[in-house]
Amino acid sequence: KRRGQPWMKIQANLIKEIAKKEDIKFPQAMKKLKSYINKALGYPYEKGGNISYEDALKKTMAYIKK
Repeated sequence: KRRGQPWMKIQANLIKEIAKKEDIKFPQAMKKLKSYINKALGYPYEKGGNISYEDALKKTMAYIKK
């Protein structure tokens, strides 16, 4: 079987944290993921930009844990 990308697990855990923090269900938290990434980075995430998606997710996770 094919394994998922390493960042997929981080993304799933991040969505769970958002859901827990905002007391909402997983699908609603998925919709808020992009805005949380933008808040954590301080600018909108761009594919192929100066930070990888995995690093952006890690930074957002640290931002939520504060």
